[in-house]
Amino acid sequence: MTASTSALSLFAIFLVDILTLVYVSMLHDPVLLAAVGIAKVLLFFNSALTTGLIIAATAVLSERIGHRAVRSVPRLTASLMLMVVMVSGLGAALRCAAVGVGGADHPLAGGRGCHL
Repeated sequence: MTASTSALSLFAIFLVDILTLVYVSMLHDPVLLAAVGIAKVLLFFNSALTTGLIIAATAVLSERIGHRAVRSVPRLTASLMLMVVMVSGLGAALRCAAVGVGGADHPLAGGRGCHL
């Protein structure tokens, strides 16, 4: 039952991505279509990085709980969450810098995104 739920949620995510690309392609602007396509890829990499870090942090935390060192669990949890947020943010900033965010189309995004 868990595998079917996971597969269904993964299908829903990809369906939303496909529908977004179809909608933007109806605008007949190749620059916007390329921007959405690149953004989807960058979001995938950021999600993969964050998921990997959370899995690693959970393994470290589970080991600590298994050794019955429950006094240090709240401090370790806060440290691990801070690490995940910082590494994920740094990874997103590096990817934005590699893509060259801030070009001519930056105002079209409403000034949002990476501010480097």
